[in-house]
Amino acid sequence: MRPHIILGLLLAIVSLPAEDAATLTFDDAKRLEQDGKLRPAIDAYRTIIERDRRDLGQAAPALIRLVDCYRQLKNDEAAATDFARDAGKFLSRPVNLTDDLPFGETALLSLEHAKEDLLWKSWDPGQQPHGWSRFAFLLQSADESRRIQKGVRTSILTLSLQGKSEPGVIELEASRVSACEAIGEDDERYPAASASANASESSGQSQVTIWARFQGLPPGLKRIKKLSGTIAMTQVVAYTSKDLAIKEGASCEFNDSTLTIRQFRQEADVITMTVELRRHGERATGSQIRGEAHQLTVTDAEGQKIQSVQSMSTNDGEKCHYGLHFPRSSKPARLTCRMPNEMSSHDVTFTIADIELP
Repeated sequence: MRPHIILGLLLAIVSLPAEDAATLTFDDAKRLEQDGKLRPAIDAYRTIIERDRRDLGQAAPALIRLVDCYRQLKNDEAAATDFARDAGKFLSRPVNLTDDLPFGETALLSLEHAKEDLLWKSWDPGQQPHGWSRFAFLLQSADESRRIQKGVRTSILTLSLQGKSEPGVIELEASRVSACEAIGEDDERYPAASASANASESSGQSQVTIWARFQGLPPGLKRIKKLSGTIAMTQVVAYTSKDLAIKEGASCEFNDSTLTIRQFRQEADVITMTVELRRHGERATGSQIRGEAHQLTVTDAEGQKIQSVQSMSTNDGEKCHYGLHFPRSSKPARLTCRMPNEMSSHDVTFTIADIELP
């Protein structure tokens, strides 16, 4: 076959039409790799990663195979240049293509690290070299108050920060804030007296609010050069869904909790159902249950969703009770609960510079 015909065939594979890119599967990419068409395979794996980042069942294996295709091309200078670009975007850890495979492993990149990078690493070049932060933190407010503690007038400064995520960061929890400190214009370091955080979601985008409180700052301090700290965050990776016929006492088991319908009653204009989520095992102690059973769905006998108003009445860390309220005219038949069964946690750093104080 003539060289220009071979080149044309390869270009046809690399330059996938939009409709082909939308339906490209991991198996399609792997067939290219197995046929020795490593550069087209790399392009196919990259397409899957960028298209299906949140679908770790597709994107994580694709990232592993993309790295290994580059390993097979380790003596190709053009491939080395492309790998540097893709590694800078997708990977948080340096990978040496000339290294031998770890004992017992079939690829340089582990599944655990591939998932972690897809969930937490920013693809925004402006975030390099930090890479990890898929959040942009901005100062919301700086408020000062004065209190008398043990007969001494004390100044308390509260700084409120908001972090907005890149698209695709969903089902997020934010908990412990650590190593939070401010560097004043006097170059002194002032550790926060306390710091807390809360995560929320709006229009498919996660937001994190951080409150940092400082006590006893020098009266003449007018500016903070830098505020920094670390916040522990958790994303939901995968779910388990279970449903049950609605009747009092009906229950279903998840990995570390039990869901039970405790009460079902009809009142004048409304039907109220009380559902209990109880932790067991190691997770039966500690902080309150947050966001773990908010995905409760009620349907009628035909499978049509019934709109309900939900409320939480108790939450003590071991169990919580949810109330679901819907119109008397509705005919609820089944309750579906969608619960996380795999989580990913990571410590994310935040930094704000040049804060003018009130």
